[in-house]
Amino acid sequence: MFEYKDIVIFLVGFVSSIINVLAGGGSLLTLPLLIFYGLDANVANATNRVCIVVQSLVSSASFHKKKILDLKSGLIYSVPAMLGAVIGSIVAVDIDNDLMEKIIGIIMAVILVVVLFKPNDFLKEKIKEKTSKLNFLETIFSVIIGFYAGFIQAGVGYLMTFVFVIIGGYNLLYANALKMFLTLVLNALALAVFIYYDLVLWKIGTILALGSIFGGLLGTKLAIWGGVKFIRYVFIALISIFIVILLRPNV
Repeated sequence: MFEYKDIVIFLVGFVSSIINVLAGGGSLLTLPLLIFYGLDANVANATNRVCIVVQSLVSSASFHKKKILDLKSGLIYSVPAMLGAVIGSIVAVDIDNDLMEKIIGIIMAVILVVVLFKPNDFLKEKIKEKTSKLNFLETIFSVIIGFYAGFIQAGVGYLMTFVFVIIGGYNLLYANALKMFLTLVLNALALAVFIYYDLVLWKIGTILALGSIFGGLLGTKLAIWGGVKFIRYVFIALISIFIVILLRPNV
């Protein structure tokens, strides 16, 4: 029997999934909610990965069906990113959480400045042709993406989008598709670790994931319908909110 809080979890999973597909930062909704409902922070983080994996899978499949996801490049990016994720998760153990938030907030502010003052890079229609290997910069930044994801999941979508557009040469729509695929790979790896340590609450994770299925489908349709201009506007709005939250003064 569903309780009131189950409906809330479902709806938050739905909304967070739309946010993650269009820009990133959906975990800023899901993690506080799970902690508010009494979950330990580690358990909340682990349970949230179920939602992220499901929404990323749904969105990636939809992008692939529409021939927008460059699956070959996604797999190539994944290899160094997975290495970075392992390193990042180890480093994160000894880093103060408040310090992490400030570091991420500053990185996001830099990305926002680039998006605002180099609009042509984020509005281009031309996309990069498929490649069989990454260049040096793409390899380095793929490791950084993975490190970031292992270090702290929240907001990693912004860094992915930035790297795929500025370094990789993709437009925002195709970068979004790659972002969702890489999110799937990295979080599936993290989820496997959390399952091993028995940190996942499956009932809550499943309800959250069910909401994320519908949100992922709607978010993908909105991204395809709106195109690069729409995604850029949403990206700017959400990353601005994200920065304010992360750089807020401690009380």
